[in-house]
Amino acid sequence: MSSICKPLAIRNQFTQEVIFSAEAKTLKECVESAVRSGEALAEADLTDGDLAGLNAEGSDLSEAIFFRADLRGANLSAAALFRAEMSEAKLEGARLSAAQLGEANLVSADLSHADLTSARLVRANLDRANLDDADLRDADLTEARLVRASLRRADLTGARLLGAEMEGADLTAAKLDQTEMDGADLTGAVLSGTLLAGQVQDLDWD
Repeated sequence: MSSICKPLAIRNQFTQEVIFSAEAKTLKECVESAVRSGEALAEADLTDGDLAGLNAEGSDLSEAIFFRADLRGANLSAAALFRAEMSEAKLEGARLSAAQLGEANLVSADLSHADLTSARLVRANLDRANLDDADLRDADLTEARLVRASLRRADLTGARLLGAEMEGADLTAAKLDQTEMDGADLTGAVLSGTLLAGQVQDLDWD
């Protein structure tokens, strides 16, 4: 990693206008500088960004693009990520508790071991995402897509999966205690060793 600061800019993904610039050693430091200054990074283009360990807690990243970005171990707790483009992003071990991820695109993202407690993922697309060992307690996944997603050993205690599309999802050894799943489609889902307790009802198992 270079120890020399250089001018870095973050651009709007739609207009390409610079929305924040700073002297920084890395893109991660530039983003954190923007967060500390209170700058909103909505619609920011952070494609392929090396942002492992980023601290952007409570920041506004709505509609930002993180396609294939490295966000392993990042702190995005309580961040606004509404309609964010995060497909194929690396989010292993990331902290996303209480994050607003409504309608976000997380197709094929790696969210293994991520903390998504109380996160809002209404109508988010998590098709083929890796959520193994993720903590999804009290998360809201109403009408979310989780087709062929892997949720092995995931904790979904108290989560809302009303009307979720989960065809072919792997829920091996997942915890579904008091999980609300009315209208969820689990056609072809793998449920080996799944802990089913409390109110789990009105599912489509065919």
